[in-house]
Amino acid sequence: MSRDYFGTTSSLTDIQLRALTLTQLAELSNESLAVWRKRIHRREINYVKYGRNVRVPEADYRAWVQARIVHAVSVAPSDK
Repeated sequence: MSRDYFGTTSSLTDIQLRALTLTQLAELSNESLAVWRKRIHRREINYVKYGRNVRVPEADYRAWVQARIVHAVSVAPSDK
């Protein structure tokens, strides 16, 4: 058993915690490092501090992206 970053106990087979650096986030999202620093500063996404280092759990990044998906709207054909 191990503890995840929230302090809850789980086995490593149940949860795989992969923390991404800001550089990795910038590469994944094709955005600049400055954009991710602003998001962290504004607390728009969950993050974990390891001393001076900042990491974003991959699961939180994926949830953050999922929350911003804009779904297509199907439009009924007009009767002309």
